[in-house]
Amino acid sequence: MKIALIALEDDKIPFEGEILVDTIRFPSVDSMLQESDLQGIVLGQAEEKLLEQVVLQILGDPGHGLLPLFICAEIPMALAGLVEPGGTDFRKIRARVGEIGPLLKILGRLPEEADYEERLLRWLFVRPEGIVSPVADFKGPQLYTYHLLEALHPEPSKTKTWISSLVGRGLLTEKGIVDRVRLCPGCGQGHLNFVDRCPNCQSIDIRKHDFLHCFACGNVSPEADFLIGNHLSCPKCRAQLRHIGAEYDRPLENQRCHSCGTVFLDSEVVARCLDCNRVSVPGDLETVNISHLSLTEDGRLAVRNGTLRDVYAVFDREHFATRKHFEQLLGWIRDMFRRYGSPSFSLVRISVRNVPDLVAQIGRPSTIILLEEFSRRLRAIMRDTDIPLRLEEHAIVILMPATSREKALVGIKRLGVLSGESELPGRDKLQVDYGLLAVPEDSDGKESPAILLGMLNDRVTGTL
Repeated sequence: MKIALIALEDDKIPFEGEILVDTIRFPSVDSMLQESDLQGIVLGQAEEKLLEQVVLQILGDPGHGLLPLFICAEIPMALAGLVEPGGTDFRKIRARVGEIGPLLKILGRLPEEADYEERLLRWLFVRPEGIVSPVADFKGPQLYTYHLLEALHPEPSKTKTWISSLVGRGLLTEKGIVDRVRLCPGCGQGHLNFVDRCPNCQSIDIRKHDFLHCFACGNVSPEADFLIGNHLSCPKCRAQLRHIGAEYDRPLENQRCHSCGTVFLDSEVVARCLDCNRVSVPGDLETVNISHLSLTEDGRLAVRNGTLRDVYAVFDREHFATRKHFEQLLGWIRDMFRRYGSPSFSLVRISVRNVPDLVAQIGRPSTIILLEEFSRRLRAIMRDTDIPLRLEEHAIVILMPATSREKALVGIKRLGVLSGESELPGRDKLQVDYGLLAVPEDSDGKESPAILLGMLNDRVTGTL
């Protein structure tokens, strides 16, 4: 076991003067990064800005980014979740390094080409608890932040979309709700001011009063308006009010608008965004659960087996039929058509042609998010009776029973419209071809299922 002790300010090395085994003392971070055989890192005391800079530098280094990192001082809020607790007690440091060390040996060195998603999942894999926790940040746009995710993502403002992708693919799971926040539907910010306003004129100039209700004329006014000298008298009809319940009572209404004079019981509550000034009713606000994020067993297997880089795996969540099952169903519906002349059916082939180019241009995680969005659009045009097949790595075939060529084209056109509505960056770079084979329009249905699929494979009817 080798633990690096690094001086940051005033050349003060952590635990200086103590006799510690299994440690190597370094005068700077740069000198430490030259050492490859380390199991943990302890940083000396320094100003928060310098500590943050050094921690981010180490996290970004392929050879040291997964190592347990400690600070020989109280952990600043900005670094919560990035460094390990217990940095002032060397016994705790050794124990934590002992927990993480065996898991580091399983994974080995972080590949140079590893992207931010692989770095995150590997970081969680080598921590036995495998959890990243939110930190309250009331200056931040959404009131909570995941420091680790923001430190690794090249565009920290997009971590919300990234989390949804990781959870949707079963790599992470939400474990225990910490809080629930409401965000502006216009700008997505969480800085909201809830105010009561008049339900009649929407003025916020409303105040609480004790009201009286005159039975003689029905007047409802503040109690102060009824007080004349030392007795009660209706300011409208001048009736003397002596007996509550017989001549007057106290109504349920207890608020009055000083702009329009309306008297009411329940005010209208609205939320005004302090960032974009949009006013929304509470029901229109976006409700977001803030949770701990935990690495799933599927996530652990993906890290160990190296399957994280399969960007086409997003399509595997569509519950595809096996090739054998698909051909059996296709053969059955073909036989039905040949014997009875119905139902007609269509085969649609959807092919994403340029995924490798997208990975090179916008990165693997962003490409996966883009394909997930396309997959959601694809699900929107599929009916419960449609049967999908993963024909190739980048191609999907859909068997659409009782569907003519014209109806199939309507569904394909709808897929193109839905994809065009996506606001994800890079959506216009996704190159999708489709092929269509309809029976009886394009075939008399005498071919075998394998030949029908082969005929479909040779067809490129259009692009989306």
